[in-house]
Amino acid sequence: VYAHLDRPVDAVRSAERAVEITPVSVDALRGAEFETYLAWTYVLVGEHDQAIEKIDYVLSIPSLLCARTLKNDPRWKPLHDIPKFQAVILRHSKAES
Repeated sequence: VYAHLDRPVDAVRSAERAVEITPVSVDALRGAEFETYLAWTYVLVGEHDQAIEKIDYVLSIPSLLCARTLKNDPRWKPLHDIPKFQAVILRHSKAES
């Protein structure tokens, strides 16, 4: 919500807090979900490098996020033309096969 209200600092702070409260080490499924939300928050506020780093991490652990979703879900479209994002997708697409 904060990201859509043009409050990027609050948006990132809230998403990071969710990751802190429910880390992957405590709850693998929900923790990975919050990590994904943090990545999406980074996209919404224009912090694409941080989003790509977070996506790379989430794809490296058991989660519901997959390379196919990242390629087809319009929420991730702002990243599609970034070479670093394309490399992450390619690397994890091969791993998913």
